Amino acid sequence: MNRLPEPLDEVLFPAELFRPESVDKPAADDGVVANSRLTATLGASLVLVLSAVGVTLLDVEGLIEWHAALGIAAGVVVLVKLTSTGYRLVRYCTRDGRYVASGPPFIVLRLLAPLLVVLTASVIGTGIVTLYEPDTIWLTLHEASF
Repeated sequence: MNRLPEPLDEVLFPAELFRPESVDKPAADDGVVANSRLTATLGASLVLVLSAVGVTLLDVEGLIEWHAALGIAAGVVVLVKLTSTGYRLVRYCTRDGRYVASGPPFIVLRLLAPLLVVLTASVIGTGIVTLYEPDTIWLTLHEASF
């Protein structure tokens, strides 16, 4: 990974905000690593699916079937990703030694997570309801939550 010159890197990405203390700790347990890889893979998949959903926005009326199908696929990926992330959170908060040793997530991620979960759930939830009740307030809420 290309890094910025040290002084500029430290100004833009202060260690206390972006790098938890656990970075220098020994390698984590295989289960922790597997959970981390699963979460990262799901996140990458979500970027791809949401990009495809974004393409359907260029002609949403003509591509509404694709928009709906990709939106449902995104919902499934989000649900599995939240499960994976939630599992790690529960294991960390219940003081499972393997997850405690790997350290907490970056502080920025911990601060943004609740907002992102609520916004993502509202976009996908209102989208699913809009499938069953089109041209109602749910469509407006879906567009607003996006």
